Amino acid sequence: MAPLLRVLLLAHLVSQAAPQTEPITFLLENKAGGQCLTVQSGALKLAPCDPKVTGQHWLWGSTENLMSASQTPEDRGLCLTATALKKSAAVSVERCSASQESQQQWQCRDSELMAAKKQVLSLTIQSGQLSLGRTGGISWRIHGSEETPCSVKHQPVSTLFGTGHGQPCHLPYRYKGTWYVGCTTVESRTGLPWCATTPDYDQDELWGYCPTAQPAEDGGCPQLWKLEAGSRACVQVNEGTRLTWHEARTSCALQGAELLSVEGKCEAVYFAGAMLGKDSLFWMGLNRLNSVGAWQWSDGRALTRVHWESERPTSDDEASCGVLNPESHGLWKVVRCTEKLPYICYQRLPEAATNATAPSLPPPVLANATCPRGWSAHGAACFRAQPTALVTWHEARAACVRDGAELARVSSEDEHDFVSTRLAPEDDSLLWIGLSASGPGAAFAWSDGSPVTLTVWDRSQPSRGDRSPATCVYLSEHSRRWSDAPCDLPKGYVCRRPSISDGVRPADNPDCQPGWVMGPHSCYWVGAEKAESFTGAFNACRRHNATLVSITSRRVQALPPTLAPTPTLALAPTLALAPALANAPALSLRLALALPRAVFLTPALPHQPQR
Repeated sequence: MAPLLRVLLLAHLVSQAAPQTEPITFLLENKAGGQCLTVQSGALKLAPCDPKVTGQHWLWGSTENLMSASQTPEDRGLCLTATALKKSAAVSVERCSASQESQQQWQCRDSELMAAKKQVLSLTIQSGQLSLGRTGGISWRIHGSEETPCSVKHQPVSTLFGTGHGQPCHLPYRYKGTWYVGCTTVESRTGLPWCATTPDYDQDELWGYCPTAQPAEDGGCPQLWKLEAGSRACVQVNEGTRLTWHEARTSCALQGAELLSVEGKCEAVYFAGAMLGKDSLFWMGLNRLNSVGAWQWSDGRALTRVHWESERPTSDDEASCGVLNPESHGLWKVVRCTEKLPYICYQRLPEAATNATAPSLPPPVLANATCPRGWSAHGAACFRAQPTALVTWHEARAACVRDGAELARVSSEDEHDFVSTRLAPEDDSLLWIGLSASGPGAAFAWSDGSPVTLTVWDRSQPSRGDRSPATCVYLSEHSRRWSDAPCDLPKGYVCRRPSISDGVRPADNPDCQPGWVMGPHSCYWVGAEKAESFTGAFNACRRHNATLVSITSRRVQALPPTLAPTPTLALAPTLALAPALANAPALSLRLALALPRAVFLTPALPHQPQR
């Protein structure tokens, strides 16, 4: 196989590792002989691998069984079956059944396919026939790669509505005498894909919709969703399903949505009313599962308002996911993410998403930008920190106003990186910024009236309750994150004012030396001509009056693959950093390697749909 094709196939297999609505099919190849397991007319045999032969397509079922994905009805759903769990027992295909479950379960050990209930036996070939043999025999792989079949085991995904109470599809299942190995739209009155949640729909009549992204209808929301007019969003309340927080989020994500996030007071009141009379907690997107344990919304929206039941949520480290509690009129509490609870999915309408906060962009570079003495220029603004002038939040704001400024607003990751890494000289500085909440039930807002587009909370923050008095926000230079506290505590502060300029020029033409590229706060250069040792790279940077880069933000982390002319995964290129020629003092930086990053991705109950 061509190297490029192999790389693309492996990338595809890795991308399939996340839970999906539909199981993944593959060809099961004997590594030594290069032949594939084939089902034809109810019989199992080895044949030359050919993806066009549907009888060579396999997938994992619900009980660790391997079943045929053949398009021929009599072969579809047949399970790989050992006639007995003993050496030399023949292996064939038969209908999946509970009575033969132990003989139809398979696992992987390295590249061998083992009988799950007796792992000293593996699938092997004796005299041209498939049978069970001792371990150390035949190796199996997915045709076209070196991956084992267990690398694409199907992860069960909970269904929606129907009569299955959120149970996942059972693969395979029978409907009106025909076997199915995935979701189907056969006799679906809504046209949505569905599946049975037990092996035999004809006997149990248990089913649910498969969670998939659907186009919006004329009313604005897809089927199974309801419009919440206040925020122009679609909501889906899954009251009859009990899932963990991660399972619930996966169910929403498969529909192109997220767990509920509550942004404004109107939304909070709306959902509090929608929860009246319900007797269970409901998952929403609130969590503290990031690396610092800070509270956040799973969809990335700024967390500007909290509605805790108590003044402070639990300090239990294992309780890291937020729920709506109908018994407390929709206030929030924290529980362990592994609990099984109903959940609420949320997705904005296209026009609402268009008006949502855009991703942070680098600030404009000002031509001849100047700031008063003692201030530091960044983009279109000047900043000044006063880490030793310990005053209350209101006194700090008054001091900024006297200088024609405001307490600092931080509206983007780039601005946060600048303020948190460049202004205060001491790691233990605590600095008031312009964010505050005025009283009970109030949202955090900037003192200059700008919308809140970014929050960078510290561990277990924000801590204010729904009935808390006014609280104000400060930046810790040690953690480089935000916390709330009573506004009358003495702390340092950061002011912000517009810079003085005679115009704006594009950000891609900064005052850097030839061959260098402007990035966050500094100029960057990649030594990609040859591989260097650490000492060689260090000396190369010194010759340019620079230093090896320190990765202090996500924006800096993203620079190397952008700068390098021929990026490679084998060697990390030498990356040097030097101060920009204008308004940027030299830095003392530590060594770090920059690698590419991977990007990971109602309230009224809908009527019970008819399948």
